[in-house]
Amino acid sequence: MPTISERVFESIKRQPGISDAAMAKDLGLRHQQVNSEARHLENRGLIERRPDSATDGSIGNWPVSGEPPTTD
Repeated sequence: MPTISERVFESIKRQPGISDAAMAKDLGLRHQQVNSEARHLENRGLIERRPDSATDGSIGNWPVSGEPPTTD
């Protein structure tokens, strides 16, 4: 079974620019869980988080690496 981190990363790869709220809804997770995992992935250099000017300015998540996160 994939970890939450792996699920979040795969969601970002499938939908570049996805917000934490949309991802939480898609994955059936709490917004807080997604936000925490996305920040962790950003700190590891796997994704980039930036405001999405095409929407309401909410933070979008963008893949930087195609490599899946490893469990730490």
